[in-house]
Amino acid sequence: MNCFQSLTAHSFYNMKIRNENLHHAMKAYVSAAIEFVTDRAKEANDSSGGDDFDFYWVHMRYSSDLTQVPQYKRCLKELAEDNEVGKHLDQNVSSYIRGGHTVSIAKMMNRVLELGRRDNSYEFDSERFEKEYSLFEETFYSDVLMCEAIAPLQGLLLEVPVVSLSPDTEVSQLEEGEMKPYRSPGSYWDNRWCAVRVKYQLPKLISDQRSQNRLPKMEEERAIEDKANETVEDVVNALRLMGKRDVYHSGIIHQTSKWLSIQHHSVANRVLGAGFISYQFGEGEAQSLKALWNKLDMPVVKKELDVAVRRFGDSCVRHRDEDKLIDLMIAAESLFLRGTKEGEKSFRLALRAAQFLGEGAAASKEVYDRMRLAYYYRSALVHGAKPSSDRKLKKVDLMKFAGEVGDDIQSAIFKALNLLGTAEIGGSLGDDYWNGYLFGRNAES
Repeated sequence: MNCFQSLTAHSFYNMKIRNENLHHAMKAYVSAAIEFVTDRAKEANDSSGGDDFDFYWVHMRYSSDLTQVPQYKRCLKELAEDNEVGKHLDQNVSSYIRGGHTVSIAKMMNRVLELGRRDNSYEFDSERFEKEYSLFEETFYSDVLMCEAIAPLQGLLLEVPVVSLSPDTEVSQLEEGEMKPYRSPGSYWDNRWCAVRVKYQLPKLISDQRSQNRLPKMEEERAIEDKANETVEDVVNALRLMGKRDVYHSGIIHQTSKWLSIQHHSVANRVLGAGFISYQFGEGEAQSLKALWNKLDMPVVKKELDVAVRRFGDSCVRHRDEDKLIDLMIAAESLFLRGTKEGEKSFRLALRAAQFLGEGAAASKEVYDRMRLAYYYRSALVHGAKPSSDRKLKKVDLMKFAGEVGDDIQSAIFKALNLLGTAEIGGSLGDDYWNGYLFGRNAES
């Protein structure tokens, strides 16, 4: 099972069958063919004294004998008469930037056994067939290539099968079979391992449909893939914002349906977390992630908090505390100094943060002092100074200090999330808002 299947099985399971005749013929054939291969394997084991077998190798050995299955001819006939499926077989099928040559109808008759059998099983699975057949039909009947970006997550153990964030985006458990090409044989597997999955579509071109001026089309496709990659990063940052700070993805795999034999490719993640923590993620947290995602997806939030959320997320996987603090202070400036072009920025940032986050005089003073020192520390770092030689900084426990600043930024983002779009804050975190917040709504900017 490939990643495209895992994502889309949820949405395609209830789809209407396009070709009932093919559906019935293929279901009967796949069931009988699996039984045929299993029986041949058992006969071979009985004669050799063995007690186990590998379905894949037995299938390959007896693939030329599948024509002996009584249901073979009818299935072949229905498959050949389906114009939508037939026009894809033994053809070059592609988008503008990737593609492949599909199998012949005879080889497809061998491959369709995958529709009805789960890994490590030698019996026909009717429920799996219905799900997989929906995917099979959708692959050939769709006018576009149904694609998926999948990013396996490190550090998150998903206790529920799927967390649906939008029609095209989810976090869901991985199946061992879909990750088989990327793992060592016999390696440990945990059913709670999961991935971010993002569906997207690319143009589908069959045979010689490619235009001569392909460059603009290729650029459009890359932009679509880049958008899918950005969505993956946004989901990971949402998880970090929830407190799962060491969660990261190991790379993004871009796949299409296996039935089209189109080459897949992957994008490496250049910033990996420490990998020391694994967070359990249950139903309650799944509902919290959905609620958070709905807020983060609001246009006003994207406009006002994109930099803050992204830089907070980046800070979570920085291995050097100096880099962590720089990221956090970029997030702080995007929150508290938006639109500020003049004046003493350190004072403004600290004052606004203190008033926004502090509850009571003592707490406000603590936030104010921390943000003044954080801004000073950040300035020293970016201008090449050595903190160990600075009387203000040399006694600072930077790991602890960066953690406290990170907590402040996290709290500020959540408070801004709840206020953006309301009458109190409107649609901007610019100077007008902060002046009104500190000095009253009638204050002049």
